[in-house]
Amino acid sequence: MSNKQNIQRLIGCLVIIGALHMTEQLLFGIQQIYEVKRIFASYQSWFRDPDWGTVLFIFIMGTLLNLIAYSLIAGGRLLLLAVGFFGVQAITEVHHLVNVITHGTYNVGTVTSIPFMAIGVLLLREVVRGWRDTTLAHAGD
Repeated sequence: MSNKQNIQRLIGCLVIIGALHMTEQLLFGIQQIYEVKRIFASYQSWFRDPDWGTVLFIFIMGTLLNLIAYSLIAGGRLLLLAVGFFGVQAITEVHHLVNVITHGTYNVGTVTSIPFMAIGVLLLREVVRGWRDTTLAHAGD
C-alpha cells in the first residue's frame, strides 16, 4: 500500500474513532467540558473584554482550519504537515491515560483514546516516510 493510501486509510480511521471517542464521552460523562471551560475562562481573563478574546480565538482557529484545508489540497510537504498536525492532535489524547494513572480510576474517554493515540503514531510514521519520498514530498510543491 502506498504512503498516500495509508494516510487516507488512517485519516478515515481517525474520523471513525473520533466519533466513537465523543460518543464514549457523551454516554459516560461530560466532566471534561468543565475543565475546558475553566481553561477557556482563564484565557478570556487575559482580555479587558472577554468577547474580544473569544473572537480572537475563533479567528485563530478559523485561520488554522483554512490553512489545514489548503495544505491538504496543495499536497506534497504541506499535506504531510497537515497530516502531522492530526497525528500530534491524536497523540495528545494521552491525557486520558495520565488521568487514569494519577487518579487510579476510569477517566471518561480512556477506552477510545488508546486507538486514537495509536492512529496518531501511525500517521506520524507515514509523515516521516512521505517526507523522505521525493515523489510525494514534491507533488504539488
